[in-house]
Amino acid sequence: MSSCSDPSRYASYAATVYPSVKIRENVGVSVTLAAGIQGATESPAFQFGGNATAETTIGIYQPWALKISAGGDTQSTFDERRVPADSELRQPSS
Repeated sequence: MSSCSDPSRYASYAATVYPSVKIRENVGVSVTLAAGIQGATESPAFQFGGNATAETTIGIYQPWALKISAGGDTQSTFDERRVPADSELRQPSS
């Protein structure tokens, strides 16, 4: 079970840059790069995390446009410093 399956327990702090370049009159390329730290809110230790996305737009000044994008990330799984799920924190009543 993933330790950060509950989105309310996840925190991420990153700096992002978004450069864009005009290749030709109707073609442009943009890149998004983000890097920072991420972790579970109950854990004092955060790990590096980041992502990158590239997008090409064709037909910028046309009545149509084709956008092609791809991306990836480096999210950590936090298995080494696993935070117990809420169900594991509950004590059985006797």
